[in-house]
Amino acid sequence: MSIILEKQIWSLDDLNEMGWHDSTLYAIATLYDQEKVTQQLSFDIDYIFKWVDPVAPSKFFTFYVAPCTLTFDDVEDLKN
Repeated sequence: MSIILEKQIWSLDDLNEMGWHDSTLYAIATLYDQEKVTQQLSFDIDYIFKWVDPVAPSKFFTFYVAPCTLTFDDVEDLKN
């Protein structure tokens, strides 16, 4: 079975269409650009882009998963 992705890169405009439930988080990174005086925050995740309903007798869902980097630009006031 082949999967055709709707688009390669998703943006803030797509956020309401996306779901983050059960996405596995692998890494968090920050990048500070001194020239632009901006900070970037990134998360490396496994994004579940398709949930597949269980096939009897199984009760468990299966998933189509893709490694993704979720990046936020111009991040301010990060706190831990």
